Amino acid sequence: MPRAGTIRDMNDAASRPRKPFLNYFRRSLKFVWPHRRYLFASFVAALGVMTFYTAGMGALYPILTAMMSDYETLPDSVYRKLANKRLGVTSQQDVPRDDKNDGIRVVRVRRNRNAPASPINDLDTITAVGDVTGNCYELHRAIVEHDGDTIALTIRSIDSDEDEATTQVTVALEPQPMYAPALIAVVDRIDFGSDPRGRLKGLAVVMGLFVTLSGLQLFCRFWQQYLVELTASRALMDLRTQGYAHVLQLPMDFFARRKTGETMTRFGQDTAVLLLGIRTIFGKAVREPLKAVGVLVAVLVVAGGPLLLIVLVTALPAAFLVRRFGRIIRRAQRRALEAWDGLLEMLQERIGAIRVVKGYTMERAERLRFFREHRRLLKNQLRVQRFDVATSPILEFLATAVVSGFVLYGGSLVFSGESEAEDFLYAVALLVALFDPLRKLSNVNNRLQQADAAATRIFDILDEPVETCTIQSPHATPLPRHRERIEFRNVSFRYPSRPDAPVLQNVNLTVEAGQTVAIVGPNGSGKTTLCAMLLRFYGPDEGAVLIDGHDIRDATLDSLRRQIGLVTQDTVIFTDTVAANIAYGQRHVDRDTVRKAAETAHADEFIAHLTSPPSQSRNGQPPATGYDAVIAANTLSGGQKQRLAIARALVRNPSILIFDEATSQIDPDSARKIHDAIRVVRRNRTAFVIAHHDRDILPEADQVVVMDAGRIVAVGRHEELLQTSALYKSLYEVQFRVAAPAGEAPDER
Repeated sequence: MPRAGTIRDMNDAASRPRKPFLNYFRRSLKFVWPHRRYLFASFVAALGVMTFYTAGMGALYPILTAMMSDYETLPDSVYRKLANKRLGVTSQQDVPRDDKNDGIRVVRVRRNRNAPASPINDLDTITAVGDVTGNCYELHRAIVEHDGDTIALTIRSIDSDEDEATTQVTVALEPQPMYAPALIAVVDRIDFGSDPRGRLKGLAVVMGLFVTLSGLQLFCRFWQQYLVELTASRALMDLRTQGYAHVLQLPMDFFARRKTGETMTRFGQDTAVLLLGIRTIFGKAVREPLKAVGVLVAVLVVAGGPLLLIVLVTALPAAFLVRRFGRIIRRAQRRALEAWDGLLEMLQERIGAIRVVKGYTMERAERLRFFREHRRLLKNQLRVQRFDVATSPILEFLATAVVSGFVLYGGSLVFSGESEAEDFLYAVALLVALFDPLRKLSNVNNRLQQADAAATRIFDILDEPVETCTIQSPHATPLPRHRERIEFRNVSFRYPSRPDAPVLQNVNLTVEAGQTVAIVGPNGSGKTTLCAMLLRFYGPDEGAVLIDGHDIRDATLDSLRRQIGLVTQDTVIFTDTVAANIAYGQRHVDRDTVRKAAETAHADEFIAHLTSPPSQSRNGQPPATGYDAVIAANTLSGGQKQRLAIARALVRNPSILIFDEATSQIDPDSARKIHDAIRVVRRNRTAFVIAHHDRDILPEADQVVVMDAGRIVAVGRHEELLQTSALYKSLYEVQFRVAAPAGEAPDER
């Protein structure tokens, strides 16, 4: 009985509206079009594969003829068959070359209902063709070389009383096959005589031709496969590049909704499956059908229409089976890719938090969790493989049934004299050759369905609207450098993923150019989101954010964000040189500017002692040091990363600075140095400082903004708010108590 999962899949498929065949996979082919010149060359190579494959199979016929005959040479066999086609008869073959061979012995006349009755009868002997007499080999040549539509024959027949009678008749000839002149020209060149030595020499020539054709076929197949691989790899590179560029332009809400591992899988596992589909459709799906067509033409020429019809009728159930399996595989492949998302996400989280895993002795529990996630992936992968590997054996069984029916029908023709044994054996060999490309095509639909499932997930991301389309005016203009004020006017905002939970509610705030604003409040009060509005990571649902009177939605993102220096709590360090990390986001920065920013941020103290890991040194050169040293996030302490991030913000020379708990991971001594740097860098700049435990910035701020539940509940100077805001006083006392260095008493103000 079929498994319940299979029945459920079929019922689900019946209830859902039918989508266009391979819709998303066909969309992915637009990335192939720019590289079409390679595809054209690969198609020419595929035509070469078809030509030489079919020609190589054609070389089997003379090999069979040469091996099965005692007297008849290959040219003799060709002339006999061509003469039989023109007369519509089957004549005796492999006749001894002696004096008794005085004509063509007719074994059977091939009756054709649509043709007039032939004066030739079964068991007649043709003793002369016009004025030509001689043995059967000479008469066969005379018939083939005759140019007219009719021919005069002398026939010796035996009546019922076994009396011989000789008559002269005129017989209508069938047209010469189109390939006959070329075939005759070839075989006449390899006529080395009928003795064993000559026959062996002819066989050697045919085998040499067979090897040459096989070599040419393999040469064409190499170039066809390589060009397809070149095309597919270039298309995949374009797809990944465009996909990566698209992801970088997506709004921040996308990254809040999607897991990082899920997005990474689309660029890794999904694109690998799609690559296999592109290889298949331009590789196997082009090359193998052409080979099959070439062999089918040969089968039609040698065996005729009825035998070909057997093959085509059998293809119908095979096509139905392939289509059914392809649908099941597509759904299973999508589930497998989703399981990959979860597995990769888990690996990324656990390896990134390895200190916590080890510290809480969770190695065994995490190993079990990994096993369960991988088992879910394995279950779906095995489902794909189960139907994939079942396709070929089932189709091969159908092929065996076709060959059996082919042999039975062909045998009846041979036994009745309507076909010759070597023709039949050659037709069987062609049929076997036909099933080689069909066998290779058996999993093409499976691969395309898997690729379509992967393409669906890829375009699921590519179809996401980018942030410039969602929150920016279509008539955006560059924003002049900030010189006057920043205003938040009645700003309200909800995350699209949580529309019922307001994050900001009717926020109004004005900050003059050059002021420092400290923002405080409980966790979740909207401090970080407020600053994110300034960067246009999110757009307000209501209200507007203005810089010098310009609504930032009417400004280009580049001109807006280049004016802002950002230092986040979760500091990001890229695997690159120290200088590249500091200059990140700037196209042309000289080393002096980088060094000055590092000195201002007090980062030069540890940069001088940094050294690249040994794996980064090449050609025996010593590892780079200082600003040329290659670093990664795990090679620096939290305080060091923070100081590099501050230097990165300073090197932009921004007009606006945002510090999101920038000193949270810095020790007290470094914090004082950082505050000295901030005092210098914020001169003539507008600064927003989100403070949780930063006790030094509050008294220095021009404004302190107190937030609670998405609202601004108080605005003023530090000393004023201590007297007028109970929430601020409570927050400050807690922050002060936490942040005060050892040996100092909390301020009692």
